[in-house]
Amino acid sequence: MITSLRGIVAVIGVPARVPVLPPRIFYLFEPPPNFAMATALASPLILITAGALWLQRRILAQRQYVTVGGKTTAPAPMEIGRWRYALAAFSLLMVAVSVGAPTYALLTTSVTRTWGQSLFTGFLPPAAGGFSWTHYQQLFDPALANCDLPGGYTVTEAVCAVYNSMWLAAAAATLILLLAVVSAYIVERSGAAGRGALAGLIMLTFAFPSVALAVGLYVGYLRLEWFPVFGTMLMFILAYITRYIAFAFIFVRNTMRQVGPEMEEAGRMVGAGWARTTWSISVPLLKSGMWIGWTLVFAVLLRELPLTIMLNVQGAQTMSVRILHFIEDGLLERAAAMCMLIILASVAATWAVRRFAGKSVMEV
Repeated sequence: MITSLRGIVAVIGVPARVPVLPPRIFYLFEPPPNFAMATALASPLILITAGALWLQRRILAQRQYVTVGGKTTAPAPMEIGRWRYALAAFSLLMVAVSVGAPTYALLTTSVTRTWGQSLFTGFLPPAAGGFSWTHYQQLFDPALANCDLPGGYTVTEAVCAVYNSMWLAAAAATLILLLAVVSAYIVERSGAAGRGALAGLIMLTFAFPSVALAVGLYVGYLRLEWFPVFGTMLMFILAYITRYIAFAFIFVRNTMRQVGPEMEEAGRMVGAGWARTTWSISVPLLKSGMWIGWTLVFAVLLRELPLTIMLNVQGAQTMSVRILHFIEDGLLERAAAMCMLIILASVAATWAVRRFAGKSVMEV
């Protein structure tokens, strides 16, 4: 994750004067830009990540991962005895520290009237001191409306950011999933020449820092006169596909590796064509990886910052960009309120997948 720390470092590291490459690269593209120095700083990140991917491919190339075949196998639970209590406590502690504490801090900040003010005057919530819904109300206050949505609706910039983030993330995640399924099928099931190169090309997107990739896309789209996408929402979708297709590809490919090809071969032996075999056998078996891949990409795109802020155009602000602007303006409480909206949207997407695709999908 060393290539995508722009948001974290911008909020925590830069004020603390912690030197990290990604934000330094980002600032080198601000006027007057220094493209030569930015390229030099980005090169180590690319080489390190590319080397790690090459090593992973060498280690895993000869291993087999088939867990679903033509024969039914019963799960084999591992007995851990009294260790289950210690492991359960450790797991709960990790969740509390990594998720619970930050979420609680965001929640309390978002409902505190003024930064630094005590939220409660007593132990129980009814004894509220600085408690207030003001910051949430300001996000949706009609009196502050200054942004136009399709259909002629005028809303606040925060509502515009929520709208842009939701539909961009959903559209991009769907297209990414479709491309990932096709790519994974070509790599794992077909005998097409160059399928290894296709997998390597997809995984290579991990090797590029988001800020460096954004600059390349920015310059490329700006000069692409025959395909005028610069300054449009389509530019964001194309950028998201380029950057995050590897996320969905990994899950779909790993799921496809666990499904033995004899299942599809059996379908063809009884006369089913490729389309029928794929729809009736492959898709149901790959459902878990597809749903998880879509949910993961959707959640990541909701909070995506480096690409979005580099390619940001007038009227195309997203939730993550809006949060950064709130922080830069010193509106930490309003930024926390927007963060809670992202968390709720991610939780809602996970719940929807669990509700409509089945509980077992989220337990893979």
